[in-house]
Amino acid sequence: MQIKRYEAATLQEAMMKVKNDLGPEAVVLSTNRSGRGKNAVFELTAARDRGALPPAGGKPRMPGAKGVLPETIVETPDRHDGLAGIRQDLAEMKSLLAGFQDSRLLHEEFAELKDTLEDLLSTAGYRLDGRSDGPWQKIYRRLIAGGLSRPKAWKILQAARQETGGRVEHLEGGISAAASIVKRAIRIPGAQDRMARVQVLVGPTGVGKTTTVAKLAAYYALQKRKKVALVTMDTYRIAAADQLKIYADIMGLPMAVASEKTALKKALGRFEDFDLLLVDTPGKNRSDMAYMEKLQDSLKGEEAPEKHLLLSLTSSREASLDAASRFGRFSYDSLILTKADECCNFGPLFDVIETVEKPVSFVTNGQAVPQDIEKADPEKLAGLIVRGRVH
Repeated sequence: MQIKRYEAATLQEAMMKVKNDLGPEAVVLSTNRSGRGKNAVFELTAARDRGALPPAGGKPRMPGAKGVLPETIVETPDRHDGLAGIRQDLAEMKSLLAGFQDSRLLHEEFAELKDTLEDLLSTAGYRLDGRSDGPWQKIYRRLIAGGLSRPKAWKILQAARQETGGRVEHLEGGISAAASIVKRAIRIPGAQDRMARVQVLVGPTGVGKTTTVAKLAAYYALQKRKKVALVTMDTYRIAAADQLKIYADIMGLPMAVASEKTALKKALGRFEDFDLLLVDTPGKNRSDMAYMEKLQDSLKGEEAPEKHLLLSLTSSREASLDAASRFGRFSYDSLILTKADECCNFGPLFDVIETVEKPVSFVTNGQAVPQDIEKADPEKLAGLIVRGRVH
């Protein structure tokens, strides 16, 4: 029996070395992984019986015992032959997973295989019309490059193809169709929706709640001519109340500090003849459940507030979805998107909007008060998501 050891940066490369050197009848005796990420090294020990022959009429099979990989190295079809190559790759990955059921490397390998699967699905998307680089493939790649997840990009593309009958004369036609699909998925508060007198802004730390409160105050007081008062519950952050007080003084608006439920109730009573009360809340870690429960209890009262969840467009898709889930206990009514001026990829926004199924009320695009805020516009947001710009 011939026994040899192989090293490679990925498991697939190591297996290929085994195949090329010992042939498809080789048996993997053990596997080991050292390092992580780009520094990961896979070590395989493989053996071949010098007299071993493949079974008649078929491909060789390897034992599926613990620590032994099943046979996964088979003839690879031409990758340009439609989806046949993709099906073969999926079969290989399924076989690899089966061989690792009892291995300590299972979880680590599954993450890598998941990435490979996503790449294969991406390849499937590129070949929608059977050509190597048609307009739909270019649109798909653009959506992925803009930050959309592959499932969402695929969904948009399929809907756009159906809407156009799959025929577009130029790239812009397909992009416009995709933007139209995205636009219809974005909701904004209806003009007929009655706005509550008390408006509360919640969200994780660093999303710009205090500045947004000041911008909204200026919008409603100066443009809509409403009688506005400010309330801050943020007594955790140093000088948070002072910051809002400066804005209130500049605009000539009254302000109160309410650190807990009783103080908030008193503030609401103090401003009972005002049209609108804007309430700023502490920006603490979204995983701080004690804070979340305390804030939720403070907002309970006779006068039901309208709650807005602030999400920064610079946050990752995962962070935004996690925040939306954790703050879901507040039953927020809409989203306010902040820091559009600092965002490079707007694609993740579509994932968030489709997942939370809440309207988008405002978008902020800078630090300046009061001008850097505007009502959400589905067409503009769709342009940012699909094109990376408004037009």
